Amino acid sequence: MDIETITALSGLVTGPGGALIVMGLILYGLYKTGREVLTPFLAEVSSGIRKGFDDQTTTLGTLVEEIKNDRDFHRENIRGLTGRIDKIETDVHSIKADVSDIKTIIEKPH
Repeated sequence: MDIETITALSGLVTGPGGALIVMGLILYGLYKTGREVLTPFLAEVSSGIRKGFDDQTTTLGTLVEEIKNDRDFHRENIRGLTGRIDKIETDVHSIKADVSDIKTIIEKPH
């Protein structure tokens, strides 16, 4: 090979054409690495996120059921307390009437 041919080829390798080839090889390497490493990693992350959402859905369902049971329990207790309060109000009303009667008897002039 003569010097002019070598100079022409070196201009192609070291110039814009060579840069384009090097950039193509770098991009191919990044693509291959991404496909081999990132794809399984992202699939695993996606699977973990999906499992986390499923776990949260199950937990929320359990909490909703427990809250419903607690609400029913407290509703029954409040109904029982309402009955007891009604009885106490009746007793207080009767006691007030008795006290009023006693007061009338005591304050009655002799």
